[in-house]
Amino acid sequence: MDFSPDTISVYSVIGPAQGVISGRIVPGGGQYLQLSLQSIANLHPRKKFYVYLAHLDLHGEVNLSWSNFAQNMQVEVVQFRSEEFDQSSILNPVFQHGQLLNSILRSRPPKTSLTLILDPDVFVIKRNLLDDLERAIAKSGSVAVGISYPARYPKEYSWTFPQVYFLLVNNKKFDLTSCDFRVDISKRLDSHLYNRHITQTQKVFVRILRSCIKLMSKAPKGGFWDNHLQVLDYLLSHRAIVEVRDTGWSIWENVGRESVEVLPNLVFDECKTRLGFRSDNYVAANSDLFSRKINPNWHYFHHGIVENREIGNQLFFFQWISPHRTEPFFPKATRKWPLSSIVSIKEVELDVLDLELIDQFRQTDFYVFEGNLALFHLGSQNKGLKENSLLSIETSLRRIWKSDIPT
Repeated sequence: MDFSPDTISVYSVIGPAQGVISGRIVPGGGQYLQLSLQSIANLHPRKKFYVYLAHLDLHGEVNLSWSNFAQNMQVEVVQFRSEEFDQSSILNPVFQHGQLLNSILRSRPPKTSLTLILDPDVFVIKRNLLDDLERAIAKSGSVAVGISYPARYPKEYSWTFPQVYFLLVNNKKFDLTSCDFRVDISKRLDSHLYNRHITQTQKVFVRILRSCIKLMSKAPKGGFWDNHLQVLDYLLSHRAIVEVRDTGWSIWENVGRESVEVLPNLVFDECKTRLGFRSDNYVAANSDLFSRKINPNWHYFHHGIVENREIGNQLFFFQWISPHRTEPFFPKATRKWPLSSIVSIKEVELDVLDLELIDQFRQTDFYVFEGNLALFHLGSQNKGLKENSLLSIETSLRRIWKSDIPT
């Protein structure tokens, strides 16, 4: 065992050698992962990393260039055969990922005080981030710190608990080998919603919404109708209902939400709506928005509706929507989306490199630590796009690695 504060165990799943997403051919997970590990090594030159990479035989050859790994990284690829797993763990990519994490953690248990679980397409961009997070864990007494689903995913598990995209765990407080990282579809968090009968009034309301959207979609773009279409479409498309208990559920049940920290997701809270929403009244009705620079209009349309927040004195349109912000359209939130889990771009210190990075990868999900950009998650929807090519990512990362090099 190596419990030195300068060593970290890292676990990741390599994934297929090549993939197809929405008809786009995307690079293999190994290519993203190699860049991700390079970034971690270059931004933490004083740390030593024991890296364990799970690989399934169905995913083809391991496409890694060993010469690209830094001297402070000891890397081992652990091979697993598909016949070792049940059929459900093989056919479903999410189950597969979770099962491989389970297997590699059990076959190569952590031998350091800290463990980092990493998705191949998560890229650290803040120098010595892991040192900073290690200090934060020690100060708060937390079990883990990581990133959640981005704010654009309004799910119950998305904002209070980190998933395994990027999760730093204190091994002295929690045994990861006892955890199950497979998603759980046996206990649907939203089952109580679907078991209730939708009233005739609610069915009529849905028909009215759909009719309004159909009519507005035929109107000229821009102005009044376009903005009303925006909110009506939001009402039908954003359900805030959890389909399954995702990859963090087992840790959630073992340690609870109070023992973890979530890095806030950077939001671009522009909101050009001209619906006549009275933002001052909305803020007055929600005191937690007082001290923040988050755009109240943006917050209402992206969070306030889902959370069933008080809206204050508003025009008829919003008063009409308000009574219908109930089940089965929007389950009543047991607690508000913590404002600590989102941060406006206006609240972050950005240098020239940060601004260039955001401009180039604006569709990706950025996360912040102590007022600075810390890392970004590319996500499936951004893979294979020209602007997010491996070359463009590597070029941007290399500029970060060379900047502010400690002497």
